[in-house]
Amino acid sequence: DDPLAQSINGENGRFQDCDSVCYRETQQQQQQQLSKTTRAKKRLQKIRTKAILNNVPLGTASGGKRMASALELRHPLRSPYNFYTWAEQITDFIHDVIHEDHYQHYHQPQQSQSQQQPQQSQQPLPPPKVTLVANSIGTMSSLQSILDEPHLFNGCFVINPNFRELHMAEVPFSRLAMPIVRRIQAFLRSNGRGLYESLATPSTVKEILKEPYAVTDAIDDELIDVLLTPLLTEGAEDVVFDTLSYSAGPLPEQQLGSRFFPTGECPVWVVYGKSDPWTPGRRVEMLRDVGGSHDGDDVGDVAGAGGKAASERRRYGTNYGGGGRFGGPVERVVGLEGVGHCPHDESPEVVNQLILEFLERISTSRPTTAMTSTSS
Repeated sequence: DDPLAQSINGENGRFQDCDSVCYRETQQQQQQQLSKTTRAKKRLQKIRTKAILNNVPLGTASGGKRMASALELRHPLRSPYNFYTWAEQITDFIHDVIHEDHYQHYHQPQQSQSQQQPQQSQQPLPPPKVTLVANSIGTMSSLQSILDEPHLFNGCFVINPNFRELHMAEVPFSRLAMPIVRRIQAFLRSNGRGLYESLATPSTVKEILKEPYAVTDAIDDELIDVLLTPLLTEGAEDVVFDTLSYSAGPLPEQQLGSRFFPTGECPVWVVYGKSDPWTPGRRVEMLRDVGGSHDGDDVGDVAGAGGKAASERRRYGTNYGGGGRFGGPVERVVGLEGVGHCPHDESPEVVNQLILEFLERISTSRPTTAMTSTSS
């Protein structure tokens, strides 16, 4: 409920039934009022969609297909800890850190006429595009950042995507089950501090990791410390319980199949461990069949600002036809024997080689910067 946290909630300015304003739009208006010699970053406007999508094609654990009658995108608690906020953190990092030197080089304040040196005019080069590497729930954050600002990216390498079994669209008989699930979630938020503190210990974290890790030798003290230290910071339990209550938000098939995904410009490769108990391999394999343009009613009326935002994205190569079996963005899916949910940790030599192959695939003429979005 903190006002500052809510002001940068990634859900602001994103849904049709809400009049909230994205902080980016406010920043851009302020920058446009500055001196002409000051650089103003151009950011794509958000597309306002329906908060609940209808009839969305999703996969099944057995590799089949099903139609989700309702897919809720908005966090039920209106928490800022959601995939839209995390996606905006990725794109903000690109603008403010990765591209900062580039913008400073080409957008220096103008010198006075007496200070200017005679030189040939220099045409600004486009900033380098970014390649994302995502693991688990980082998949949704990464794919959403591509949907939000497709011109920033040239590819996404996904490691063991997460299909979020507590999402309302994933829970069987959700109309009956979700009220029960949400009561349990509410109880944990109100009374779960003691349970949280008892579980946030090195020995417990190590035991929990033995389930998704097929290569248990990779579970060392460094890994446990990397995971446990953030969980012990003040307020961490609130973040964890908000995340456990996040039974909504985007899903991989819905994102990859969006009409606004830059299929021809941003190839996707997927790698997964065949011994991962959390990620159904057959569903991962079916991501190659996901094509564009299924989200018929997500945008609804795109007149006015919505229409402008939609037309901006069409300039970035959406649905040119990709390398998937049905022209979708997923070109390649690789299953790895003997590894679990974190192949990059369990078999780094194999995964690193595949990442290098992916970078070679997309490094034809554009400079590339690699980023990683991870979650164990």
